[in-house]
Amino acid sequence: MISPHDITTYPVVYRVPAMAEVALRADLVYVQGTTGPLHLDLYLPPSPAAVPPVVVFVNGVGDGVMGKLKEWEIYRSWARLMAAHDVAAVTMEAEPGRTAAQLAQGVDFLRRGGGVLGLDPERIGLWACSANVSIALPYAMGRSPLRAAVFYYGTATVTTLRKDLPVFYVMSGRDAPTLIDGERRLWTAAIQQGVPWTMVLAHDLPHAFDALVESAESRQLVQDTVSFLVRQLAPAQAAAEPSPARAALTHAFGWEWAKAAEDYDAIVAREPADREARQPHARALRMAGRGREAIDEFRNAIELRDDASLRFELADLLLAEKQHAAAVSEYDAAIARGGSAGVAHYGAARALALAGLAEPAIDRLEKAAAAGFASRQRIEAEADLASLRHHPRYQALLDRR
Repeated sequence: MISPHDITTYPVVYRVPAMAEVALRADLVYVQGTTGPLHLDLYLPPSPAAVPPVVVFVNGVGDGVMGKLKEWEIYRSWARLMAAHDVAAVTMEAEPGRTAAQLAQGVDFLRRGGGVLGLDPERIGLWACSANVSIALPYAMGRSPLRAAVFYYGTATVTTLRKDLPVFYVMSGRDAPTLIDGERRLWTAAIQQGVPWTMVLAHDLPHAFDALVESAESRQLVQDTVSFLVRQLAPAQAAAEPSPARAALTHAFGWEWAKAAEDYDAIVAREPADREARQPHARALRMAGRGREAIDEFRNAIELRDDASLRFELADLLLAEKQHAAAVSEYDAAIARGGSAGVAHYGAARALALAGLAEPAIDRLEKAAAAGFASRQRIEAEADLASLRHHPRYQALLDRR
């Protein structure tokens, strides 16, 4: 008699009709254990369009008082769910205390015999939950041949995380505090190390939600997990070669300014008259720390198209490079080309103050204030204007703001 109080009897909460058509190859021997052969069950898609990838459902705790994990209904149904989506699935026997080695042996068995079994041995994923994560996560972050991994409501001690392994990680909000604390530490490390993890906080779901909670949120998370594995285990497709401009923009928006500058170096070398490339080239040179070259490139851009934005950028660069007189000239040129007088006069005031020219600097600061730019708070916080702070005209200007 099936007891409603036995967690091992519950299937996954999201199911599809094709699960009934999945083929099962049961009890395949994958390794010799300490007391005899260990088996795995292979669930195959009903009619795959191509050789399928495979997901291993990890037995990290070993078989024992609750029977064989591969015979739990949650694992049987999860495996059928994956196979119904054209991804083969494996559940496995394992011995307590030897599960780490046997997980590696099971994956190696699939790698060596995948072709005979009708599987793609180069596209292997992993799914682990609860205490099984303590074994599966270190394995996944090591030298495993995995293409993707899923972890549900479990944690492990791992210091270095792989940057080449996509992970889908679900934390149950209604879970044991010790598990949540461990998961939070892992998620913090994932963010700090910049790894490709999709981290989902199921804030209103408990441990084992995928077997116990038949809510829309729970079902959606299972669907999202399936979609993640299907997508990550799909055959690799070569990305289209980006155009030179797109590659340069990609590096710029990735804050990889040295690479962006090199991209633009090549672009303008091929097309010296490309007006649209000169300004971002100059900007990339500046951000890459190649200030002198950036100044020359801004001037090249101005020769091709003279406008206020270019003059402002050049002026700001000259100010940063301590070419104060040249910066003032460029701020004035920006005004002449329709740029904001307030912004330009304020920039000129900064340059003049840094050059030690107090009276002209305050003249410009007053013009900036008259144009409606520069609040008292901004002026007082401006480090470039520090030399003016004890000048009577500076104090009078602040009193009027």
